[in-house]
Amino acid sequence: MENYQILLAVIIAVVAVGYFFHKAEQRADDEEGKHPATSSVSADAKSFQANNANNEEVSPKTSKNNQTLIKSILTQLNCQYQDGEDDDFWFTFQGENFNVTYDKESSWIRIVDMQWFDCPLEELEKISYMQKAINLCNSRQCCTACYFVDTDKGTFRVYSKCDILISADFPAPEQYFHTWLMQLFRLKHDIVLQYDKERTKETITNN
Repeated sequence: MENYQILLAVIIAVVAVGYFFHKAEQRADDEEGKHPATSSVSADAKSFQANNANNEEVSPKTSKNNQTLIKSILTQLNCQYQDGEDDDFWFTFQGENFNVTYDKESSWIRIVDMQWFDCPLEELEKISYMQKAINLCNSRQCCTACYFVDTDKGTFRVYSKCDILISADFPAPEQYFHTWLMQLFRLKHDIVLQYDKERTKETITNN
């Protein structure tokens, strides 16, 4: 496994552990609230904690749903974005066009790196090279490249995507989101390199 894949696995593991620890603490707090008589915290200590809480700023992560969380992340990443029509946002990052779809009922989101390759359906060799490159790279990467045939416009098109969990409870969710964007860039880069290899290999064979 390459170094960047190991790094991504570590990041995902850290996020998951942090998330589950946070949930465990929340459950413990809920249980304590249900049984106040068993709490070891004195009334004076509780009063002190309450006063402190009132004086502290509310964490920006509290009570964020996926919509506001994604808006916050895109803003922190200096992305130009606009609302879509179906629980999604369109945004640009490093000159590339993306779409992110969120689920109001869960923490799942889908990030799509919009169409980045196309060719006429008549160019069968290019389509063959790209299909081989996609199939090979998909087996090695965390993200997925997809191709489809647009019969109306007579073109073969390629885009890529990843489906991930994200939550305001994650440590540094904006860095986690950024990591996946970089994985989409890496996938595209690797596919283009493999595409060139397939084309070169075919040229050598024919000669």
